[in-house]
Amino acid sequence: MFIRSLLPWLPCLFLLAPMAAQGPENKKAEGEFQRAEKAVADARYTAAFSLYKQLASRYPNTVWGKMAALRTQPTAYLGWGDLQRHGASNNRVDVVLMGDGFALDDQNEFEDIARSAVDVFKNHKLLGEYFSYHNFVRINLTSKDQGVTGYGRTKETALGGHVAGDVQGQVGIDHGKAVQMLEMLPEQDGYAIAIVKAGSMGTGGGGIAAIGGRADDTLVHEWGHAFANLSDEYSTFTGHRGSPRSTINVSATEDLKQVPWKHFVAAGIPGIGAYRGADGRIKGAWKPTSGGCTMEDGVQFCPVCREAIVHNIYRRVDPIEAHSPPTRRDQAAALASAEAFQFEVTCMQPKTHALDVRWHVLPEGQAIKPADDSRLPDRGRRGKLQMLPGKEDSKGDNGVPIGNGRNKFRLTTRDLAPGRYQVVCRVRDDGKPAGQQWPWVVLDDGDLLQSERVWWVTVAPR
Repeated sequence: MFIRSLLPWLPCLFLLAPMAAQGPENKKAEGEFQRAEKAVADARYTAAFSLYKQLASRYPNTVWGKMAALRTQPTAYLGWGDLQRHGASNNRVDVVLMGDGFALDDQNEFEDIARSAVDVFKNHKLLGEYFSYHNFVRINLTSKDQGVTGYGRTKETALGGHVAGDVQGQVGIDHGKAVQMLEMLPEQDGYAIAIVKAGSMGTGGGGIAAIGGRADDTLVHEWGHAFANLSDEYSTFTGHRGSPRSTINVSATEDLKQVPWKHFVAAGIPGIGAYRGADGRIKGAWKPTSGGCTMEDGVQFCPVCREAIVHNIYRRVDPIEAHSPPTRRDQAAALASAEAFQFEVTCMQPKTHALDVRWHVLPEGQAIKPADDSRLPDRGRRGKLQMLPGKEDSKGDNGVPIGNGRNKFRLTTRDLAPGRYQVVCRVRDDGKPAGQQWPWVVLDDGDLLQSERVWWVTVAPR
């Protein structure tokens, strides 16, 4: 999770920041600024603009007045608000919706399109299964002009919307400007969908997807580019692309032992092979399926792309949402001796399937080294979980499900010899929603779909 401060693109204002804590004038200006920001969060855009305008006029020499003046420019950052919040940002994929080419009077229209984009995620087979793993945030931007730059015309818009493709004419935005707007948020993951009012089709990559207006299928396709670095699977010529290369879902070879999705082939997943025509070229590039993937012209992701999406979700989201009692990384620290110990974890909840929860009790001589999974920006950096000694991870006590993703485990000590023990809770998503014959994730060599919590307990001599 990236955490940024306000206005990184105007560092001169940081020099004035200490003033915000000095004097009654600055205190009043700060309060008015916060009221204006709340008005944006509450979708009262005209009221927010008026509050900014008044603040800039009343307190022009304060940092708050200067920021308010910037927010009343014809092209400006206005503020932000939640569209759909499922949990804390440090354990969700934050998807930020921002508009380009929308004037102040168009902000309700932008919000309507942004909310429809949230519904696209909710109703999609894959994205909807993990809908609760996402938060959706809107950034409200005002633009002086509508339309996009290109074909001999220049438009002043918040994100620099322009014609990006010489062949197709699809819309693009200034990636750097989108990143600057993301940095205005207190928390964000670097992912955004830019809705360009007057553009058509879309582009995506590097965390940012741009779409022209209300285009559901285009949104999902460009999200595949932006979020999971997926490549196009269509063969239609779209301009010079350089030499063929292998990516997650495109191969420069048809050798089934060398394609990036060879683990699907080895697993015998039906329909997976090497089909010629991908990455905007008829020859020299192969895709995993014969057609129908949203990265070509379909509605749903093919199995290979689907796996990549799930992997990337779990790079940001820990399957264990909460736990009690608190864990202690210091092996010398253990829960005090008692006749029984109570443990509980709260797991993330996909739409149609539950995560598998297993509890293990290990004597000190068989203790494992706990994984460092403390809300890393990328859980893939944590590495694999240590194999539990003398048993498979699928074994162990299932605990007691108590609703809302909560699972509890009671450890009684009457049958345990005196000493120290490790209590390990392993949670795993089998990646197999209801009605699916094959799991959505065939290979999880980084254990992204798993998480653990580890406690030490002491059993005293009787």
